[in-house]
Amino acid sequence: MIDVAIGWEDGDKKDGLVLTIANHMKKCFLNWNKDTVEDDVIFVHLFELSDGKLNLKESEQALRNSSILLKTKNRFSDTKATTSTNNYKKHNNNNNRGRKRY
Repeated sequence: MIDVAIGWEDGDKKDGLVLTIANHMKKCFLNWNKDTVEDDVIFVHLFELSDGKLNLKESEQALRNSSILLKTKNRFSDTKATTSTNNYKKHNNNNNRGRKRY
């Protein structure tokens, strides 16, 4: 994604892509570290990974709030777990009608 962004012409689309990449990096950081991270850290990592070609270090743009990114992840996990449990119960109820289960 970083290589693609580097190749794009400067403008709103490139700025949007770079910001999306930075938000994705922040979300990945939170997945592995389970802690908050300052935007400056992500901006430095993006600068290093792009060999200095993508620079948000002086940007006034803010990334998504860590708590929002964590809530999104947790909400998805909770929904997935609930759906799996409901599907299991539904499957077992339909297949076991009239049969004893030992």
